[in-house]
Amino acid sequence: MSEQPREKSERAGLITARLMLRPTEAADSGLIETLTRGSVRDDIADARAWMARARLSANAEVFSVIEASSRQLVGSAGLIPAPGDETGAREMCLWIAEPFGNRGYGTQAAKALVDHAFSNPAVGTIWFVCRSTNLRARRLIERCGFTQRDSGMARSVALRAVVSVERYQLDRRDWRSLTGLQLPARGQHHAGDIVTH
Repeated sequence: MSEQPREKSERAGLITARLMLRPTEAADSGLIETLTRGSVRDDIADARAWMARARLSANAEVFSVIEASSRQLVGSAGLIPAPGDETGAREMCLWIAEPFGNRGYGTQAAKALVDHAFSNPAVGTIWFVCRSTNLRARRLIERCGFTQRDSGMARSVALRAVVSVERYQLDRRDWRSLTGLQLPARGQHHAGDIVTH
């Protein structure tokens, strides 16, 4: 993950070269609705359903993705405990609004989330699930080091049907080999670490 996020604080969120991922605020809901109005993408309802599920989880981390240069909301992302997994696995969701696509924001946000998740020593695996037909998401997640683990079927809120999905996984060991680094646990920093406050 070449552009390593600098974690400022739990409250401030994550900072990358071109994005800020900050905890979602109530006012962001209206902005997200505005961004999705008129969109022809049918994944928006699925992303909303994931975010609603995340709000119900005590251990979820949901971020608004903000373009640093304009301070404009461009998407939403998050991590929640993987359903039915007691091993510290997280499921990642990422949505970038259509007008901001093809700028590398999805890849940058995903890499920041991955690095952030693995800064928690309890997290050993991150899962990502997308529709089999969502080639952009599949390419993005593969660029971040995830490997396809299996295929299956899942309920799509957007389509009100069961659809074919691909499940991707990234383990801490694979992440370490890709990045060549190991982040200290949150709140534990060592001499030489770059930390901004």
